[in-house]
Amino acid sequence: MAKMLAGHINSKLNMNRTVVLLLDSRSAQFSVLASVGYAQEEKEALKNLRLDPPGQVIEGRRPLSALAPLSEAERQAFAALHIPHFMATPVVADNLVEAIIVTGRMREQQPFSPPLNLADLETLGAIAGFFGAYLARHHLVMRDRERLSDVERLVTERTAQIETQRGLLDDSLKQLHETQQQLIMREKLASLGEMMAGIAHEIQNPLNFVNNFSDLSVELLAEVEEMQADPSLYLNPGRRQELEGLLVMLRSNLRKVAEHGKRADSIVRNMLLHSRAGGGAAQICDLNALLAQSMEYARHAAQVQDPDFRVTITCDFDASLDALLLAPQEMSRVFVNLMSNAFYALSKRRLEKSREYCPTMAVTSRRMDGMAEVRLRDNGGGIPEHIRSRIFSPFFTTKPPGEGTGLGLSLSYDIIVNGHGGSIEVASRENEYTEFIIQVPLISGLQHPSGKLA
Repeated sequence: MAKMLAGHINSKLNMNRTVVLLLDSRSAQFSVLASVGYAQEEKEALKNLRLDPPGQVIEGRRPLSALAPLSEAERQAFAALHIPHFMATPVVADNLVEAIIVTGRMREQQPFSPPLNLADLETLGAIAGFFGAYLARHHLVMRDRERLSDVERLVTERTAQIETQRGLLDDSLKQLHETQQQLIMREKLASLGEMMAGIAHEIQNPLNFVNNFSDLSVELLAEVEEMQADPSLYLNPGRRQELEGLLVMLRSNLRKVAEHGKRADSIVRNMLLHSRAGGGAAQICDLNALLAQSMEYARHAAQVQDPDFRVTITCDFDASLDALLLAPQEMSRVFVNLMSNAFYALSKRRLEKSREYCPTMAVTSRRMDGMAEVRLRDNGGGIPEHIRSRIFSPFFTTKPPGEGTGLGLSLSYDIIVNGHGGSIEVASRENEYTEFIIQVPLISGLQHPSGKLA
């Protein structure tokens, strides 16, 4: 982000060099976050640079220009950046100067005239304001993550205490079990508000990016239109190159808009799916065909995410399961969710293990005791025992932020248990395997949208 803004300033304001300085709260000094216009050797020297900008920028929160009368201390504050004719602009986030944008020219042949015109000053101020808002959002996200980490730690500690008490108080096992269930229910209710706030924040993040990149794109389009209206554009190679740079930046902005728009759409669609009460339309379908189709879809999606991902899949299907009363779209969603999670775990472990590791997955179907049983087993990293009981809880996920909403397994549980009257269980051993066992009745208790049983 900082490097993109620095490049944008250089091109838009016709500057030679732009540096973004970031405050280190521990040392109260500024270091170089991004720089544009420097040679590689100069960039290496800037990495270890620490500056103490003058109070006019920090306390006064006013821009500082090399063309204005400067004291020797003010001039020396930015001398290490090697920008003789500069403008230093403070970036305010959370009511503090968190960063400074220093931009300027190396030669006097093209000085500021006047220091910057009103439009350029407004542009520089808008960019500083945008970067300040970005830093403020970043601080908010980090604070939210710290709060979530504290909640997770407290829940883990409390669960450990309960388990210890269960081992010591054998005579009161039943009473302790009831207390534990009440505690879990109270914590679920207490965390409901935080959970919904977290989901709203998760949606707000991509929407903010969409809005910000859209605003920048509008500015870029205005510049492109202005350049195209200039007859000298097609005769001046430098102007053409500048136009090409603007178009590259515009394409990048639009890709970001599309990316974050899809992210927000995915979150909303998953939440809507999770809130649906109906189980879908029931029909006679081939369970094995659903498994095979879902497997191919999930494998293709995994290879899009990781082009080097390869997996060995073994299938053992019971041919008698070709005419079951199921909701095919809902069951397919379950299989895709489980297989996608398995492929994610396999891909992650492949990156951690040596070349001898071979990702494998076994898919089986069986008719047994009036039930159709499906088993999905992979040799990924497994599921730690201390979180195994929580994997079907809404919004619980072990994936990094932005890669999962925590609704897939919860949705799968609702489809199998509440929609089809079946069961879904998991068996796992860390660093060895994970196996999901799904059972649905051969005469299904599936609910039609009308509410009548199939």
